[in-house]
Parts: sequence; C-alpha cells; structure tokens
Amino acid sequence: MNTKIHEDTRTFREFYPDASMRHQVHYAFAHQFLPQYAQQNPYAVFSYLYRSDMPGGALEPTRFIHSRWTMFEERAGLIERESDPFKHGLVFRRVSDLTLVIHELGGRASALVQMPTPEQALEAFFIGVVLLAPAAQAAAWPRDVQARVFTLEAEFGAPSGVGTTGLVCEWTRQGEHINFGLAVPARQDAFWRSLESLLEPPSGRLRPTQSLTSTL
Repeated sequence: MNTKIHEDTRTFREFYPDASMRHQVHYAFAHQFLPQYAQQNPYAVFSYLYRSDMPGGALEPTRFIHSRWTMFEERAGLIERESDPFKHGLVFRRVSDLTLVIHELGGRASALVQMPTPEQALEAFFIGVVLLAPAAQAAAWPRDVQARVFTLEAEFGAPSGVGTTGLVCEWTRQGEHINFGLAVPARQDAFWRSLESLLEPPSGRLRPTQSLTSTL
C-alpha cells in the first residue's frame, strides 16, 4: 500500500511566527541536531547524497535536508508523528528558505546547508559538512569515514540579512564549539574559501582563537 504524501511548503517564519520560538528552533537545528546527525554516521549521510550506484540513486539534496528537518521536528517534539500514515497520509513540511547543495572542496565530498536568514547572534547562515574522503571515490569510502562540521554564525551587534559577515566556527564530534576568529561575508563562495584554508595541511592551517562548549 502506498502512503500519500502531502507537501506543506512555507517559509521558516511562516512555520514559526513567534520570534523567540523561531530563534530556539533555528539554533537547535544548526548547532545541535545537524552536527550530531552528520557526525554520527558520515558514511550514510554522504552516501545518500553522492552514491548514484545505491538503490534509488542519490537523493536530491534539498529534499534530503527537508526530510531531516522533519526528523528534527519530531525528535524535538515540535510536531507529532502521524499515527496511521497509510490511512491519513504523511505531511512533508518543507521550509522554502532552507536548502542544501553538494560541492567538491579540495576534492573532498562536501555539503552546504543554507539556513533561513539569521535574526539573532549565534544563528547560522550556513552549515558546511566536509567528508574527509575523496568525492570521486565514493564507492571506496570506509564505513568509519569521518567528517567535520563548520558553521558561519551571525555576530553580536551585527544587522541580520544578506550582505553581512559571519564568524567561522566548528562543532567537533565531541561536542566542542570552536571559534576560529575568522569573519567572512555571508556568501557561499566566501564560506567555501574559508573552509579550504582551514582544511589545508597543519603548517598552513588557521588556529582557533576561542574554544567553548555552548550552554544555550
């Protein structure tokens, strides 16, 4: 029996009109759910996005991140899981200003999530997930391959919106938040370039200026 899927496509603000709730949800997805999800099983995450040889082929990137958004909302208790999807169907909540693109960064398989435009400090413009393996050798990726998760975060006192700058940070697998002290324009190309510099050999790698575990 096929399950009917009803798509509900709205902006993030339309889904969460309350500003306080919107901040909490934005922060939790970018700084908690997504880093943990990506680092729990990087092999599986990138296989969904890159492995055309898998059953069904690679998934469309933005549809993939929207499905993970639904997973996040269910785990966070923001929405209820449908009790009888075969009878009533499933509602697929698609946040129109949340997107995902894949990209080869120095030959590595990488993915960039563009978040809804930040409205408060610490909210992320982008989340960049970089697999520590060549994109061209997806079929040979080891099951225990690792990934790094970077964010471009809105600064305190900076106006929100396109054209501002953000701070490049990283969430480690151990849950440590690292601020590299590097401010770059909130554009995909500028963020990619900053990540390329961070992923150079150790002799040329930038050193973090601050390390903390978030208490938010």
